[in-house]
Amino acid sequence: MHNKEGLDPPDPGKKLARLFAWIKKRGGIVTLRKCKVKASQLGIKNVKERIKRIENYKVRMGKIPSGDKKLAINIEDKGWADGWAKYYDVEIPHHRHMKKL
Repeated sequence: MHNKEGLDPPDPGKKLARLFAWIKKRGGIVTLRKCKVKASQLGIKNVKERIKRIENYKVRMGKIPSGDKKLAINIEDKGWADGWAKYYDVEIPHHRHMKKL
């Protein structure tokens, strides 16, 4: 892990940072149902409650304005999410980006 200096609070923790990296990889907005499935795979319990604790200018939960109005999680501050994903070394590289093994 790197120095936390320069990273905006709040610190989401390693597991939530991994979930946010996954959401960001999918365009920054994913339905809550899909997020719950991924969160359970990552060992995150009560993902809805944990998201609610983060300021909504960083991560927001709300209804998708199209069609059936499903609840979704939206990464509002992608730079913040990216910074924590890099800090915890859980970022998901684009297919053309190389990652050290």
